[in-house]
Amino acid sequence: MNIRFSLLVLLILNFTFSACNKATTTPTPNNKPAISSFTASPANLPTEGGSVTLNWDVNNAETLSIDNGVGAVTGNSQTVSVTSTTTFTLTASNAEGSVEQSTNVTVASDLEQPTVISVDPPNGATGVKSDAIITLSFSTPMDQAATESAYESLDLPASDVSFFWNNEGTVLEIE
Repeated sequence: MNIRFSLLVLLILNFTFSACNKATTTPTPNNKPAISSFTASPANLPTEGGSVTLNWDVNNAETLSIDNGVGAVTGNSQTVSVTSTTTFTLTASNAEGSVEQSTNVTVASDLEQPTVISVDPPNGATGVKSDAIITLSFSTPMDQAATESAYESLDLPASDVSFFWNNEGTVLEIE
């Protein structure tokens, strides 16, 4: 019985000392900055460019800066002038580190100009029936209202035809 008692005491002491030797740490919260949102309004500008308001929602930042000539900023918005398509990057920093998020502003003059890829029946075709469907395919999505208003034909006036677009706005059927 004495041996069993001694083994039991040793096991208890071993467990106690092992438990006491384990380091205990209190986790610290992540105080790195966080960018919830960074947007440009408007995100699309006409050919000549214009003013854009950059808006952000940031937590835990000591300093904020935006590239492309904007520099250090405070608050939650900044108005900038844009003349060409630009990607702005917001950097939020503090002693724990920094984070970045980008937003894009597109100027129409920088976009690909649409071209006609195909026409069916082909331009100048002969023997085309009057009830034939004319199909135009474009390289980029089109301004549908502007494209339809630009339609003209001596043989088929706009009042006598119907326009049908695919979902992407790149194919127009004229019936």
